[in-house]
Amino acid sequence: MFYAVSSLLAFLICSVLSGFLYFYNRNSVLYRKFLILSFFIGMWSLCPFIVSYSVDSETALYYGRFVYVFAIFTMPVLFNFICTALEINLINPYKKIFFASLIMCCFFLLFSYSDLFIKGFVSRAPNVYVVPGFLYDVFVVCFIILCVYAVVILYNRYKKLTSLYEKERLKFLAISFFILYIAGLMHLLEPFFKIEIIPHDLLVIFWFFIVLYTVSKYRYLNIKLAFVKTLIFITIYVIILVVPIAIGIITRKWIISALSLLVLSSLGPVFFSYIQKRSENFLQSEQIKYQQFLIWASRVIAKQQNINKLSNLVVRIIQRRVKVTFVSFFIFDAEKNIYTCKSDSNMKRKGEIIKVQEYSKVISYMQKMKTPFIVFALPYEIKMIFSKINNGIHLVIPIMLRDRLIAFLLLGDKVNKSIYSSGDIEIFTTISNQIGLAISNANFIEQIKIQQDKIFEIRKLASIGGMAGGMAHQIKNRLHQFSMASGLMDVEIESFLKEYKIKDEQCKNFVNTMKEIAYSVSSNVHYTNEVVQNILSFAKKSEKELAFSNFSLKEALKMACQLLKVKHQKDEINIDFDIPEQDSVYGSKSQIQEVLFNCLDNAYEAVEEKKSILHKNMEDIREFKPFIRVSLKYSKNNAIISVTDNGIGIKQENKSKMFSPFFTTKELNNSGTGIGSYVIKRMIEENHKGQISFKSEYGEGTTFTIVLPKEIVE
Repeated sequence: MFYAVSSLLAFLICSVLSGFLYFYNRNSVLYRKFLILSFFIGMWSLCPFIVSYSVDSETALYYGRFVYVFAIFTMPVLFNFICTALEINLINPYKKIFFASLIMCCFFLLFSYSDLFIKGFVSRAPNVYVVPGFLYDVFVVCFIILCVYAVVILYNRYKKLTSLYEKERLKFLAISFFILYIAGLMHLLEPFFKIEIIPHDLLVIFWFFIVLYTVSKYRYLNIKLAFVKTLIFITIYVIILVVPIAIGIITRKWIISALSLLVLSSLGPVFFSYIQKRSENFLQSEQIKYQQFLIWASRVIAKQQNINKLSNLVVRIIQRRVKVTFVSFFIFDAEKNIYTCKSDSNMKRKGEIIKVQEYSKVISYMQKMKTPFIVFALPYEIKMIFSKINNGIHLVIPIMLRDRLIAFLLLGDKVNKSIYSSGDIEIFTTISNQIGLAISNANFIEQIKIQQDKIFEIRKLASIGGMAGGMAHQIKNRLHQFSMASGLMDVEIESFLKEYKIKDEQCKNFVNTMKEIAYSVSSNVHYTNEVVQNILSFAKKSEKELAFSNFSLKEALKMACQLLKVKHQKDEINIDFDIPEQDSVYGSKSQIQEVLFNCLDNAYEAVEEKKSILHKNMEDIREFKPFIRVSLKYSKNNAIISVTDNGIGIKQENKSKMFSPFFTTKELNNSGTGIGSYVIKRMIEENHKGQISFKSEYGEGTTFTIVLPKEIVE
């Protein structure tokens, strides 16, 4: 009865549970082949049950032979499944071996209902045995040969693998199929040795659960722990079945046997849970220690309020305690729609970005998974995309906040070459939740600081703006006096020339110089008045809107260059122009002029600063050929203006502050106020709905790029 029940149980487990697994993932070829294999093995396992409960020997022989049809075809089905599980598919020479075994099985099938294969079945307690024919012996030899060849395939595949997780999966498969081969040989060799210590179907059940675990789980336990758990389960199962039967046989009181079965089956799960916990503690004592540390670390992480310090802390904790080859921490930047590597244990990937559009599949996959997962078990397409990010990624930890992926951690292999266990996954899940909350908290505090800084800036600008009207009035008064003085000087010179005929060349030169000075003063008074008016109109949006039109960029550049010469007291400043003959941009001419002057002024001073540094370092200045270039290009909807120089450039730490108010890097003649770049950014982005950006390398030069829409759409 015990052997027959084990036979029926093996059939039910292999057939029913594999069916559930298949319907859970119908698209998987591996699951489909596992379903077929499990069904064939389950039908083969049913042989002792059918023969034991057949009404007569003829019925037992008929149905026993029918079950052995599935046993015959188990060989090629098993071989096909191994090839799929190892991802080697049925390619040569495996394809030839598969078809050869299939042809051989068809040959055995022809004689499956003849005495050449099975002559009969004999019931001999506690089991049922086959009375073999000649072809049965051949079948056993073929089965052994194919088993040996499958072992060779597994061994060769193991030597070629480099991934720990693939090796670990192969270990599971190797152990499970070794158990299955033992079970098959025990059944096939029974007619020759007439002994079976334990029901071979128990080993079939053992095999099923190991393979089921291997092919269906993304999270992998340590193989020792999995083996111990399964061994504990089978031991308790055997005790629960064997003890009541033994009591019944010895005492002949089956009521006591039934009661003992009830008691043991009730206590079995409790014993299993207790022993399993003790075995886990014994086998994973070292791992439990670092898991406790990670739980403590999650509390420390939650207290960190600075995003950069938080990312460095997370990476440092995981790197030092878990001891992995590398850790990369990516955080989402909502403004740029990218994930930026804020911290990396090897400092190789820090600052690297992952564009959401380019890696949308892996981003969507992480959002779908929500919890940490092993990379090697992913679908091939997703795995390949992760390999582009980093070929050594083993574990991915998504960090979610309200079902939104705000960050993720990429972990390499463990230094001690062990794998990530299900306990690791649970701990990392806890930590990821704490990190998500810490990021949210840090971002909130950062936003508050930014808002406070903006309010402070607005107040400073407002105070300046409040003084602008009064200052403009005072400046205009002075400009009016300068204008009158230059005009009066010009009139007096003309009168002097009419009244006196000057013959002395030196005197003539003096008079002409005074006349040029009067003209220059008058021109600059006019331009300064326009600049003052621009400042006032910038504060009054309604007025600046009236000044928008299409104009020639060359005209604006001409005025900007003149002002640049006046400021730096130069007769000539070499500037290259790459501007089409028919040039036209749309915007406020005076504001674009102001922007160009600011960019040219920055370029000129950067070039002069580089000259000064070269001179201080006793380098040959003659080898340095300064240049400033202004170019204009057109795209479909924009005019693109570039101002390029080969000056000193901008230091990395100053790049983020370039458009901040009251920040300046001008040290050459202390001419910077720190307001120019901020104002021109507002002119371009707020007034003109355009963009201004720059690229710079310290010591090499800078390029400012201004993008102006051809027409502004409000």
